[in-house]
Amino acid sequence: MCKLTARVQLRYRSSGDDDTFARLGPLMDELAWRRAAASTGLFDGRARPQRSGKWAEPAWDLCDTYLPYALGGGYVISSDLVAHLAASAPLLRRFGSEDVSMGAWLAPLDVTRRHEPRFDTEYMSRGCDNRYLVMHKQSAAQMAEKQRTLESRGVLCEREHRTRSSYIYNWTVPASHCCKRTDDRTVP
Repeated sequence: MCKLTARVQLRYRSSGDDDTFARLGPLMDELAWRRAAASTGLFDGRARPQRSGKWAEPAWDLCDTYLPYALGGGYVISSDLVAHLAASAPLLRRFGSEDVSMGAWLAPLDVTRRHEPRFDTEYMSRGCDNRYLVMHKQSAAQMAEKQRTLESRGVLCEREHRTRSSYIYNWTVPASHCCKRTDDRTVP
């Protein structure tokens, strides 16, 4: 018997919920040119701490809103950040929400944060756009349909539609003013 071992050099780590559909090929193409110390996702900086319910953060005392974070339905961070976080784990304060924790942990670091509206990862879907790379809040049937449509027609959506607008994150203003929704059709 021969024992094989392989060492894989990862450049990124992605996180997504079990109700998230990700187009890995286009996502990997998008990430191919990125440099180290990067986080990509749909960021928010306006959210006020939850004080009750499933996502309650009773220990949050850093400021009146959460620090900017990539919404947890799906995001990508570079492997150097994964290594840094793993090495720092004993010193990191954990919050109830993984994405809130990630925002707090990455806040003081010199990290390139790329707000990507093609990540439909809010608490409810914005609809279907053929430009989307990651879509949250998808049932198993919806994911299967998207995969069939991709394979048969080369597009994600049988019919594109929008249920709500997206936003561009403005990194030049305080986080509480970061994200104004727009009806501009150039923003997925």
